[in-house]
Parts: sequence; C-alpha cells; structure tokens
Amino acid sequence: MNPVLQKFKIFSSVLSRFQLANALLFVSIYLFVFLMVLYNLYLIVDLNSGYSYALNKRYASTGLNKQFTDSFFEYLIGHSMNNLVPVSIVTIVIFFLGVYISNVLIRPFKLISDFCEKSLKNPQIIYGPSWIGGHNFFTRFSELFFSQINLQKVVNGKTDAFLPRYYGKIHQPTTDWIFVMHFTLVMCVLSAVSTYSIIRFNDALYESLVDFMINYSRIDSQATIELLKYQSKLLYGMFFPIFFISTLLNFILAIFMYSKVSSAAFGVFSTMRAFMKGSYHSRVHLIGHGVLREYTRNLNKYLERIESQIKSQLDSQVKNSD
Repeated sequence: MNPVLQKFKIFSSVLSRFQLANALLFVSIYLFVFLMVLYNLYLIVDLNSGYSYALNKRYASTGLNKQFTDSFFEYLIGHSMNNLVPVSIVTIVIFFLGVYISNVLIRPFKLISDFCEKSLKNPQIIYGPSWIGGHNFFTRFSELFFSQINLQKVVNGKTDAFLPRYYGKIHQPTTDWIFVMHFTLVMCVLSAVSTYSIIRFNDALYESLVDFMINYSRIDSQATIELLKYQSKLLYGMFFPIFFISTLLNFILAIFMYSKVSSAAFGVFSTMRAFMKGSYHSRVHLIGHGVLREYTRNLNKYLERIESQIKSQLDSQVKNSD
C-alpha cells in the first residue's frame, strides 16, 4: 500500500482502492477522448492564428508576432474557462459511476458474505439474494445452495442436497448476457453524455475563435467569414469517430472488469457445487482477487461449520452403534 495513503488513512481498505482504480479508469477514458478533441482544435486554432495575422499585418517583423499569438490564446483560454464547469461535472459523474459499477460487480459476493456471517450467529435466517446486481447465474445458484446447505438441514451427517443436472455440465465461467447488455447500454449512455459535453465545450471555444478573428482582425470579407465558419464542419466530422472510440474503450473496460469478477464467481460456484456433491473439505481459494478475499473468508467459515456439524453427527452415530 502507498505510504502516503497509509499515513493519512485514505483508501485504506482493499474495496476502496478497487473502487478508486475502476473509477479512475473510467475518468481516464473520458479525459483521453477530451484531450484528443482539444488537440485537433489546437491545430485549427494554431492555423487560424497564422491566417488572422496574415490578414492583419500591423507589424514589420516577418512571421507570427508573439504579442498577437499570446493575445490570441489568452482570449481563447479565458473563454474556455467558463465552459470547464460542465466538463468538470461530467468528470465527477463518471467517477462516481465507476464507483457504483464496482459495487454492482462485487455485490453478489458481499451478500453471500453477509449471509454467512449472520447465519453463523443465527442459523434461522434465510438467504435473500439481490437481483439488482450482475451475475444472475451466480445469484440463482447461490440461492439454491443456501436453501439446501445450511445448519438446520444437516441431519444424520448428511445434507441431502440435490444438484440439478444443468449445473453439473458447467466447466468454465459463463457470460451473463442480460447483464452485459445492460452494462453495454450504460456504457453507450456514458459515451453519449461525455461526447456531448465535449461537443458543447468545443462549440463554445470555436465560437470564441471566430469572434476573435472577426473582431481583432477586422475581417469584413463575407467569403472569409464563411470560410471560418465552415471549419466547424471539420470538427463535427470527427465527433462520430470520437464517440465510437469512447464507446469502444468503455465497452472493453467493462468487459475486462466483468471478466475478472466472473472468473472469481466461477471459482466460488465450483466450490459450492463440489460441496453439494459431498466434497465437504472444499474451500474457496481465489488468486489475484484481493477485493473478494474478505467475502470468501466468511463463506469458508460457513462451510467449515457445516463440515464440522456433519463430522460431529457422524461421530455420534459411530459411538451409538458401538
């Protein structure tokens, strides 16, 4: 852990660092796309600064005059500052959206952990899954597991668990396509909102550019004015590729996040399935999923209690038979 974070106790938990990392990834995509647009705008601004100076030769020196160039960019920067508020708001929204998506991905594991912890104290509670999060397959199976594997249903050293044949045929992580579709829709909306905020910022900045060109250089040629306004089409022409790139990057990030957690879900599923088949020594051992270890630790304690109760009943049967 970073010593600075540890000293000030900032993001001290594994979960908070997981949320921070994912949120910063979402924000970095938005800022990357935003900087791409700004760079293209900078090229047009730089071209027009030279064009404006060529139309308005007030100085004897050749080339661009530094005073003119500085005034040109200071004017644009001053006007752009007024439009940074919407961009900042979108950045903050995207950050907290990344935190929310992180919570959605690990919610099924947290619910299982909370149930196991409470069940060890009160065996009579009933497992109630949440269908808001992802991993519908994992959620359905966990509901089946806890309905059959609990402290109240261990009788004569057995659980009498019934495993549907469908679950026995699964040997690799499954894709929850309903969740992926919803996730993709969220990513498209996110990309659309971020692209729209960039377009508004770009429009405001380009209008400032045209105003400066017309007023400072005292351009009165209608053809020149139309040429300046026509350049905006060059900027609009790149918005669709920008939207496509933004959507693609967000989708890749979403799939990457989902695949990491789905592999952990398959590991927990495999352990539960083996336990239902009678392998009561089975435990969850996840490698590279630090954020989920606390949750799986409670599940392992629950399985240990079930195994201990089964062994205790079997030992009692042996003693009684003797």
